[in-house]
Amino acid sequence: MQMIHEPFEGDVNDKAAWIAQGERWEKQFVEEVCGPHELAFSINPGKALDPTLPDLIYTEGRRCYVCDLKCVFSPFGTEPDIVPINTHALSSYAIPGGSHAATAVAFWVEWEEQVKHGEIVPAKQGVWTAPVSKLAEQAGRGELRIYEYPNRRNDRLGNAKSSYLLDLREMRRWV
Repeated sequence: MQMIHEPFEGDVNDKAAWIAQGERWEKQFVEEVCGPHELAFSINPGKALDPTLPDLIYTEGRRCYVCDLKCVFSPFGTEPDIVPINTHALSSYAIPGGSHAATAVAFWVEWEEQVKHGEIVPAKQGVWTAPVSKLAEQAGRGELRIYEYPNRRNDRLGNAKSSYLLDLREMRRWV
């Protein structure tokens, strides 16, 4: 399996560095993942004015969807089908008519086989999407596991303090 994502080589708690890297990954995703697989994702044109807006626009027939892209390049512990999404981010996507409202979340997943905590985690590569409405309903009913980041309890830099853990097997797989 050939990995194509540009690696992140900064401090994982440096939010500004993550935002800058995220913009590069969005462009790479659209050009190098979507292009060859003929996926109709494009960069949200509104990001030119506000880089905090949801990342992508997806067109299917006459319908247009606003998506945020989550790049997951390392498995969550030893669970190869689990991906995190910040609890705050999901809440902001689910506000109808809000400036950060999104209809879906797209996950670009890519990692090689590796050993974590003494267990082999298989390689994984692909693109999945989940509707924000479904995720928000599951969160509201308490059906999603929550992971609290122990090293961010007193964070004052704007980093997420917790994430919902989502199962890729419950999402639409594109490639």
